[in-house]
Amino acid sequence: MEEQQRLHAYRFVAYSAVTFSVVAVFSLCITLPMVYNYVHGIKTQINHEIKFCKHSARDIFAEVNHIRANPKNASRFARQAGY
Repeated sequence: MEEQQRLHAYRFVAYSAVTFSVVAVFSLCITLPMVYNYVHGIKTQINHEIKFCKHSARDIFAEVNHIRANPKNASRFARQAGY
């Protein structure tokens, strides 16, 4: 009788392990493509934001260089020192 109970317990453990493994593989097959698509979307968005940031930095440097290249504004006068 004890051997029969042991066999039944081993069988239960084996079926439980196989069931758990099959569920794990199926859940991996479902979630792995979802995670890949999410990471790909985040990567695309970050690359787009990096391009925008680089373009903005180039525009700022171009405007700074343009301001430096222009001579001083002749219509501006220094303030008088005495009040």
